[in-house]
Amino acid sequence: MVSFTDIRFSELDILIAVGGYPDYCICVYNYRTGALVLEHPTNVPTIERGIIIGPTYLPAIVQLNKQEMTILCYDICTFEKESFLYKVAEVELGKDYLKSCDGCMTFGDDNCLYATNDFGHLHIVDVACFALRPQWRPMYEDENVEKFPRHHGLTLHRSGFIIWNSSGAVYVKKKAGVYKVGLITIIV
Repeated sequence: MVSFTDIRFSELDILIAVGGYPDYCICVYNYRTGALVLEHPTNVPTIERGIIIGPTYLPAIVQLNKQEMTILCYDICTFEKESFLYKVAEVELGKDYLKSCDGCMTFGDDNCLYATNDFGHLHIVDVACFALRPQWRPMYEDENVEKFPRHHGLTLHRSGFIIWNSSGAVYVKKKAGVYKVGLITIIV
């Protein structure tokens, strides 16, 4: 019996699945033909929603390593008739992402990877520099208010992002090169 810890579909006929213990293989299938394109052992235990697929053809595959608090970025490389995964980068997240591992990353309309931390800050993942670049952070009326870390999620929505937690959501959109709060702010 084959078991997978996470499965993601792309819009371009590709299914990415991560196997279980001991190898945690990333398997790439063409789901229209059912053909296995490649299988690559990562040895990285993958949490639920720990794999993200880029929106391009032969997409980037991003895997979250919760034990090391890093993001592993892979590209699919094809040579003649053989395909394999090439690890492009490993970006360290740090301790500010401990509670937000589930659902903290997504690709934007610009095909860049974005992440939000336990404080609701939006970062772009700069794969070339192996770093997180700040893009936006919540502004509070009273800056003396203690800010506690808690789970935040990130969802792409209408050329912007919804950053959400258990008590509310905020829509941020890039205007004139800077992310600003859009029209939707939901407080529960």
